Amino acid sequence: MKLRRKTGYSFVNCKKALETCGGDLKQAEIWLHKEAQKEGWSKAAKLQGRKTKEGLIGLLQEGNTTVLVEVNCETDFVSRNLKFQLLVQQVALGTMMHCQTLKDQPSAYSKGFLNSSELSGLPAGPDREGSLKDQLALAI
Repeated sequence: MKLRRKTGYSFVNCKKALETCGGDLKQAEIWLHKEAQKEGWSKAAKLQGRKTKEGLIGLLQEGNTTVLVEVNCETDFVSRNLKFQLLVQQVALGTMMHCQTLKDQPSAYSKGFLNSSELSGLPAGPDREGSLKDQLALAI
């Protein structure tokens, strides 16, 4: 129950994780995280050709740097979900960190666009490990 409350994964998955890791809660949590990532990528591959007509736009400003990101999904029900909204925040934060590393810009104003493959390779944020691509798999 402790693992289930902490991670939010199903009872069956938590039981399997504990059996696999010999009852160690920390190891079971890590195992669950990796399995969720694998499952997320296989689901993402299946959904790849589907249309995403809904979504959210995220805006983040720090000092004189502003980023605007668009994250799409299939339905408006998904975009109202708190987990999806947190994903949009992660994407905006990862993009902001990327923009702040580009301080060597000579002009006071610069505009740039990142496509989805460039975005997915960015780090997930200061408090998260992995990339935005990993966070997407976990969200799926």
